[in-house]
Amino acid sequence: MAAQNTDLLKKLSRRLVGQIGAGGVADDTTTTVPLSSATNLPTDTAVVAVIDRVDSNGDATANLEETIIGVVSGSSLISCVRGSEGTAQAHVAGAVVEVLVTAKGWNDLVDHLLTEHNQLGGHKNITASNINVSGTISNQITNADLVLAGNATGKVKENARYGVISSDTIASSQVILNMATANNHAVALTSVSTTSIVVSNVTVNQAFSVRLLQDAGGTNLVSWFSTIKWAGGSAPTLTTTTAKADWFGFISTSSGQYDGFVIGQNL
Repeated sequence: MAAQNTDLLKKLSRRLVGQIGAGGVADDTTTTVPLSSATNLPTDTAVVAVIDRVDSNGDATANLEETIIGVVSGSSLISCVRGSEGTAQAHVAGAVVEVLVTAKGWNDLVDHLLTEHNQLGGHKNITASNINVSGTISNQITNADLVLAGNATGKVKENARYGVISSDTIASSQVILNMATANNHAVALTSVSTTSIVVSNVTVNQAFSVRLLQDAGGTNLVSWFSTIKWAGGSAPTLTTTTAKADWFGFISTSSGQYDGFVIGQNL
């Protein structure tokens, strides 16, 4: 970002003492101030310069002192804010120019810090009025219980899976339930003799559920993924009544191993 005369953070220049350049400063409103040299002045921030604090002999000239804020361009300060401290006025060529720690420079630094901090140094609460986001935020907090879903969905993500029900489609007599996108899945069974239920991207200890809904014809059957331990040692009998649903829950106990249970049937 280019230097501007509104910068609150402004760099200094070590022991810089120079002079007003040829032509001087004509009046109290001129915004370009010529210098005999701008060597070593910062160009990436604004500069606070004090004119006529002392004369060339080092004697104080309090009635002539003026602090200005400007941006280095060539051998001049341009876009100057005049009379930031002291009195805006004309200055003759050869007048002493210094870069000092002034009240203005210090107070601007404090004002910058207070923008996002309180007087005790703690951070202020973040509100909609003091946060500005540009582009896409891609980094997420790791090792947290919950992270925001982002993309203006308004949903919460748990380990990268949304807490919504995914409607999954049967293709070639099978349906693949992607556990990286959702924990809960719904399948509308159609006139396929037996639909193969396949799970993918399951995380160990992940809990998920599957809702199976019969179509208008009913009588549809499924074959389950391996290896499921069902209560009683066998898979429950599927409800085959028209437009009725069964809901089943699962927990991944280890890689490729699941506990299965009935949430509800004939719903």
